[in-house]
Amino acid sequence: MFHSFQPSGLLNFELSPYLFKALARHQFRFVAWCGALAVALCGPWNPAAAQTKGSTAITLAITAGGRPATTVTSGTEVTLRATVKAGTTSVTTGQVNFCDATAAYCMDIHILATAQLTSSGSAIYNFRPGIGSHSYRAVFVGTNSYAGSISSASSLTVTGTSGPFATATSITETGAWGDYTLTGTVTEAGGTVAPTGTVSFLDASNGNSVLATGSLGPAVAGIGWPNPGSLPNTPDTSFVLVADLNGDGIPDVVLETSPVLIYLGNTDGTYTEAAAPPIQGPTSYPLVIADFNGDGIPDLGVPLYGGNEIGILLGKGNGTFADPVVATVPGSNIEIGPIVVADFNGDGIPDLAVIAEADSSTVDILLGNGDGTFTADATNPPTSGTPSYFATGDFNGDGKTDLAVAEGGTIAILLGNGDGTFAASGSVNSGSTGSPIAVADFNSDGKPDIALAAGTGTSESVIVLTGNGDGTFNSPSPGGPTSTSVTWIQVADFNQDGAADVVLADSSGSATVLLNNGSGLLSESFPVVAGLRVPYYLEVAVGDLNGDGYPDIVAGAYYESSQGLYLTEPTETASATASVQVNGVGQHLVQASFPA
Repeated sequence: MFHSFQPSGLLNFELSPYLFKALARHQFRFVAWCGALAVALCGPWNPAAAQTKGSTAITLAITAGGRPATTVTSGTEVTLRATVKAGTTSVTTGQVNFCDATAAYCMDIHILATAQLTSSGSAIYNFRPGIGSHSYRAVFVGTNSYAGSISSASSLTVTGTSGPFATATSITETGAWGDYTLTGTVTEAGGTVAPTGTVSFLDASNGNSVLATGSLGPAVAGIGWPNPGSLPNTPDTSFVLVADLNGDGIPDVVLETSPVLIYLGNTDGTYTEAAAPPIQGPTSYPLVIADFNGDGIPDLGVPLYGGNEIGILLGKGNGTFADPVVATVPGSNIEIGPIVVADFNGDGIPDLAVIAEADSSTVDILLGNGDGTFTADATNPPTSGTPSYFATGDFNGDGKTDLAVAEGGTIAILLGNGDGTFAASGSVNSGSTGSPIAVADFNSDGKPDIALAAGTGTSESVIVLTGNGDGTFNSPSPGGPTSTSVTWIQVADFNQDGAADVVLADSSGSATVLLNNGSGLLSESFPVVAGLRVPYYLEVAVGDLNGDGYPDIVAGAYYESSQGLYLTEPTETASATASVQVNGVGQHLVQASFPA
């Protein structure tokens, strides 16, 4: 069962991993989100079980420029540093979630990032927080040797100037000759301040004389991407992810272009191409990112084209990488399919789950050794069909990482045993024959749910399978807006209302954000990009590119030479109406005017 954060008196409860998803990485055909780990308190406390693990304590410090910080200005790089100790001994292996302390549950969208503990006993996260008041906690998720723990909350205020916000005004009319109803709609972009005041309706054919005025009514919140940028002169790509590779708090962009290209983010919003990773020969997708050797620096996992090998490139901390160490997926004459990263055996070290595409597709588990190398587990998870996509989650609340595997029209639930092996636990009908899946708590009950696209390839609707917290799922909820042949799903809170939303990419070259109504229905649709040049597919990655607190979107596509950057802006839209009588024969041009 999942619990909200509680005071330090509950630190004796054991914490363990729920979702390890690589930092801000792209979720190609199989994974829900680019975030990291979520955490569950593992049911009633069992004193005998707790005695088998060393108790821990975790502390959180917020610094800026090397000094403790409680207030910073917008655009400042901030460091969250978590330190874990068992008595006086530093804990040096395991994962820490940096979480929004105001959220009821530390999972999916409420996790800022996950970082590995290093030899110093600390985990750090550098970022640029958005304007406002924030509260953070650090959560050590525990290992086979040490129980988890939760830090106290630490507050941070980010100051800055908001506005003046841009507005756009439009006009519509209804009615008949001589008697009309005019509606002026004002949309504010860039903030959450609703436009108020009066709209004037002007007769532009008669010296801009005022025909009528109307007061703006209540505003409706939304989102938009009004001024897209791009990574110009880039090769077409089959995969894109977003992550901070050089630790400066600014997200960087990784493109799989066979080979891989790295673009480092600058403070002014531009990007500089870094040295290409030292990979010999062509590469394939998907890429994954995690700290595979526990040095606090993100590493890359890159499938090598045409074989059963994954190149593990250890990061140097400046956006460049060492020569790859090869991890081999068992079998021969296979192609690497989807990959997910999680701690499957509870040792605090990231592992890999791989779909090996061959005549008989299987899921293989590669257990991390903590130095960037991997050992293949001899036991394959018990799939019954042909796996095509998968995602991770603690579906039965026992603190062990489970797998959801899409197999045709069903999703098989494989419950983790905590040692890298899995047990089949039934399946749920999905109504989908080939959609990626996403795991998040869509209905805000603290239990992981599954989102996917169901229907035919030309008309798919997004459905949510709500979880019961015991490894079972309910029948699909009513479908949301339709899309064409969904190729990617990622989860983020695009309008910052505390509910998990999704962004879809599809085979028609379009990307769409579906907002969650708060109860798990993905109903309201906002187009991001449409009509790219009939790509092989479109892929998207998510990250806060400009440090305003809103997740942004990087869209990459085959056959495109400029990969798109879409900065998310909140909007507020209000309308005013007025009845008018227009005198004079002939056509009259009427404008709606909203003053600054």
